[in-house]
Parts: sequence; C-alpha cells; structure tokens
Amino acid sequence: MFARSAGCARARVPHVFLVTIVAGVSTLAMQARAAGDDEAAIRRGLELRRAGKDQEALQEFQRVCDRNRNARCLAQMGLAEQALGQWVDAETHLRQSLSYDGDPWIRRTSPVLKSALQEIERHIGSLDIIGPQAAEVRVNGQFVGVLPFPKPVHVPIGTLNIALRKAGYLPSTRPVSIAPGALTRESIALQGIEGAPQPGGSTLALDAPASSPPTEHEHEHEQGDDGDSTPEPSGGRTWQSGAGWAAAGVAVLGVAGGGAALLLRSRRIDDANNLMCNVGNGTVNPVDPRNADQCRSLANSASRFGVGAAVAFSLAGLFALGSGVLFATTPKPAAAATTATAAATVACAPAVTTPGAFCQLRF
Repeated sequence: MFARSAGCARARVPHVFLVTIVAGVSTLAMQARAAGDDEAAIRRGLELRRAGKDQEALQEFQRVCDRNRNARCLAQMGLAEQALGQWVDAETHLRQSLSYDGDPWIRRTSPVLKSALQEIERHIGSLDIIGPQAAEVRVNGQFVGVLPFPKPVHVPIGTLNIALRKAGYLPSTRPVSIAPGALTRESIALQGIEGAPQPGGSTLALDAPASSPPTEHEHEHEQGDDGDSTPEPSGGRTWQSGAGWAAAGVAVLGVAGGGAALLLRSRRIDDANNLMCNVGNGTVNPVDPRNADQCRSLANSASRFGVGAAVAFSLAGLFALGSGVLFATTPKPAAAATTATAAATVACAPAVTTPGAFCQLRF
C-alpha cells in the first residue's frame, strides 16, 4: 500500500513540472506578442510622423505607454509633442525617458534626446503663484494645481491667462508674461463674496464695518421698492469728462501752434519783401540775382510754416469737435437734495420772502 502511494507521488511530479513549463512558455509568448504589438505601434507612429501627422503619431505612442510604459515610447511621445508645440508635456516625457539611463536604446539616442530637450527648454519658463490657500489655479483654462505650489510649475513662454478660483470668493483672472528660462512670481488676492460661508464657519460682509449697521441712506441706495439692487449713478468724474478736457487742451494747443506758425510765415514773407524777392504764386523772381538763394530759402520756409499752420488749425478743430461730443455724452450727476446721516437729515429749499435758501434740520 505504501509502495503504491509513493509511486503515485512520483508520478505526479512530472505533471507539476509540465504545468509550470507550459505556464512559463505561455507567459513568454504573451510577452513576445505584446512586445511585437508595441514595436508595430512604434513603427506606425514613426511613419505617421514622417508623413507630417504628428497628432496621430502621438496617439500611437500614447497607446504603447498605456500598455507598457518604457523609455522608448516616452521619448517618442516627447518628440511628437515637441513637433506639436506642446512644450511642457514634451519636456516632462523627454526627462522621464532620459531617466532610464540603463536602457540600451536610451544610451544610443541620448545625444539626440538631450539636444531636443535643450530646444524645448527655450520655450518654457517657471511660474509661482502666491495666493489664498487651497485656491485652484488654471493656466489658459488648463488646471495646473492647488495653492500653495510645492515648487514653481513649468509653463509655456508668452502671455498667459492665470485664473484663481476658490469657494466663497470671486474668481480672478489676469494676464501674466512668461520669459524663457526665467521664474515669474505673481501675487493674486481674491475678494470674498458677501454672505458666503468662509473656512472656519464665518461669513464675510464687504464694504461695511462689522460693528456698525448700514445707515438709512445706504439702504436707499442698496435696495429699491421691489427689493432689487439698483445701482445709482456716481457723482464723480466720468471718463468722458476727463477725455473731453484732454481733447479741449489739445485743441487749445493746436490753435496756439497754428497762430505761431502763421506769425513765423509772416516774418519770412517780410524778410523776402525786404530783399525784393517778388515771392508769389509759388515763384521767386528776385530783383537782385545775388539774393536768389536766400529768396528761395525764405519762400520755402514761409511755405512750410503755412502748411504747419493749416495742419495745426485742422487738428485743433477736430479735437474741439471731439471735446464737444464727449462733454455732451457725459452722464449728469444726480442732484443731492438732502444730506443724510445716521442720526439726522438736513433739507434745504429756496426762501419765498427773502433772497437765499431756507434749511431745516430734521431728526
């Protein structure tokens, strides 16, 4: 009985080895098939790049890296992204591929890859944002991280739109200029939304001290009869008013310049008449031929001053017209009939029986 059991055990050993061998061969076959598929995809990507179809080539390389992330597919992704102008992604993938310094393919192609990386770095700068903690940062609409950054992020050079968003705050967007190879640091503050819950359970009230309630006069401007917020026209100077005064000033300068040019023209003509140059209708006929050059010079100078006067007066007229239009379109400030405070109101009206005005303090 024991002999038969030992024989059965000895008979099972070859079967175990056989199963192990079959499993190993299957695994090697699957790996070889996967490697063949990856190689075929790399070749298709290179053919697409030679045909100028860099986007399709990038998709082929991406599929290879999704299955089996290796140095070669990362390098090919970086080169395709360089051709597409995706500088930040190209830098990331080329640096990752060069980190496989033990890979034979990387050792052979590292000079080419490093040269490409140097070219890519000319199109990249660094950006550091100082702002509210946990604020979301987007660059040209693409999410790049949450503040605070552990280190400056790499971004393309040029003018970028930097957007910050955080719950309970108004979003902020501003353009930022990025120089190649340089660090740009930008500080951005966000304005809290009135009544919105803030971190820590508090709410934020804007434009009013926390210890004093808004006055009756403030309520009149904040809310109308129907409860809707109604903005009031400002009594301060508008941009039309400022531009109108500026245009009027230029018009005055134009008139002054034109007058000065006319005066100088008149003096040149007087000098020509003293030399008996006979200047008129664009011709110069000096009585004394020795004065011919001086007469021509005086005539040309008088002509130039005449043209300058005409140009100055024309510009003065245009700016005067523009000034009038700007003043005509300037919003009129609302007349203040009362001066209100939190405790009293002063009301004034023309007096009926005597010259002047009658004012009354109402509590």
